[in-house]
Amino acid sequence: MDTLAANDIAMITSAGNYAQQHDRHVFTDNDLDTFHDFNNERGLPVYYKPGSRRINLIWDEFDSCGYNDLDLYVWDEDGVIIGKSTGDQTLDAENCHPSERFNVGINREGWYYIGVHHKKGEGHPKFDIIARSGDVYQGEQEHSIVDPGNHPSVLTVGAVRVDDYLHSSLESFSSQGPNSFGLTKPDLVGPDGLSTLSYGPKNFFGTSASTPAVAGILA
Repeated sequence: MDTLAANDIAMITSAGNYAQQHDRHVFTDNDLDTFHDFNNERGLPVYYKPGSRRINLIWDEFDSCGYNDLDLYVWDEDGVIIGKSTGDQTLDAENCHPSERFNVGINREGWYYIGVHHKKGEGHPKFDIIARSGDVYQGEQEHSIVDPGNHPSVLTVGAVRVDDYLHSSLESFSSQGPNSFGLTKPDLVGPDGLSTLSYGPKNFFGTSASTPAVAGILA
């Protein structure tokens, strides 16, 4: 993104549709069981419908990857592990990235529970969970914008319904800032619920609809 900005190339990107699929915490383990203490003792509750669902965990150690190593788990209502990601993050290792992610197959609609395990390290990293295509119980809408939309030089676009556009509020799913540096994001909004050849009349929703509309106007 810095290289693009240095060469006067505008990067216009979507904020994401994760405002209802996101939660943020500082790792806390008061009961010393090596798992983060969510408000629900079973884990972070997420409501899923059947299908393949991606879960992402990322923590704020990009300048010291491997100092802490977190793992990601998901359980069904019966307490059975149905998915996990337990990659190794090693300090100063090549290609180290402070994240875990996996796809989980959801066979029945209902509540599932995400757990974050502290495998090694002595810190309390700040971490974000994005449970894509799920509904996080009492999740955090702020800080739900994904990269590269968080970058200061990027023009990040949120979504507002095209119907009554001038008076409508931000779509409930449209990711919100601020970014990690406290900057206001998204930078602006565009219309979704658009008519397109591919999706038909007023069937193209989300920030993936509002962003190309804005990019087209700027072009």
